Amino acid sequence: AGRGKSSILGITLGTGCGCAFINDGKIWCGYTGNAGEIWQAPYRDRFIEDYVSGPGLARMYKASTGREADGKEIAERARAGETEALKVFDEFADGLVFALSWTLNLVDPEAVIIGGSVVDSSDLFIPRVTEKLPKYLTREAAEHINILCAGLGNNSGYIGAAALMFEDK
Repeated sequence: AGRGKSSILGITLGTGCGCAFINDGKIWCGYTGNAGEIWQAPYRDRFIEDYVSGPGLARMYKASTGREADGKEIAERARAGETEALKVFDEFADGLVFALSWTLNLVDPEAVIIGGSVVDSSDLFIPRVTEKLPKYLTREAAEHINILCAGLGNNSGYIGAAALMFEDK
């Protein structure tokens, strides 16, 4: 999804929440190699990963309903119109808006690419994210925001990690 783009903010939402910034085809690692490790950023009473991940969806759903379900089941229930499942995806989207607003205002990328297993449920959160996010961005960034789903689906992380083996150091 990022082919031809000069700067990309990649967000992976699955068993956790990961982030990477690619500029001119290179991953920016930071001084200690931890650039993009937003999972431990504080959000509400926990960390952002506790809201914006598959386990986060499950935790929020259980807190709301008292029932156990994984992200895929919660998505199916939301698509079937279950109110509590829809509310959980709204809360998920709000957490993602929070994380994206900080990171987008900081690095101002050409595109945001969202990958990981939760992207299979993007129809349940991307519309809310694209609706709410511009309010928290600089005017110019809000006018040019480009949110895409990873073209390789849930395999993007594996393929990207494998590609690093062939990168010149």
